[in-house]
Formats: sequence, structure tokens, C-alpha cells
Amino acid sequence: MVSNPLTDPEWADRSVDFIDRVVSTIRRYTTQPLVSTARGIVFGLLGPLLFSLLLALLEACRQGLMPLSHMKQPCGFPISSLPQSLVSSEPS
Repeated sequence: MVSNPLTDPEWADRSVDFIDRVVSTIRRYTTQPLVSTARGIVFGLLGPLLFSLLLALLEACRQGLMPLSHMKQPCGFPISSLPQSLVSSEPS
């Protein structure tokens, strides 16, 4: 039964509840799946990218220490006394 806003004191509350239910249903079936998909794509690409940047940084640091293997520190002992994993590219 259609209610009359002039005689029904609950008309405004029921109208707002109905509109809220419709908007929530539309959001649940459209916006939320799109947001989940976008997050999956972003984090799916961001994870491997950050991991490869970390590996590149570690390799650059390792390559940067290689020329130090023939130098001496100010206190006199050679840097080549550092662990070989830090100063050489060959596996131990």
C-alpha cells in the first residue's frame, strides 16, 4: 500500500531506509568487486616489482664491494679479509 507523507509519520524514515538499501545493493554488486579487482592488480604487480628492485639493489651493493678487495683500510689490514661472500662474485 502506498503511504501518504501527510498522514504517515514513518514515511520519511521508510523512504530513507529504502533508498539506503538500494544504494547499498548497487554498491555491493558493482563497486566492491571493482575495488577488489583493482587492488589485486596493483598489489599483484607491486610485489614482484619491489622484490626485483630489492634484488637489483643487493646486486649493485655486492658489485660495488668487489673493487674494494684489493684496497687497504687506514688501519693496515686488507679489506680482502672480509668474508668472501661480500667481496667476490664467485660462489664460495
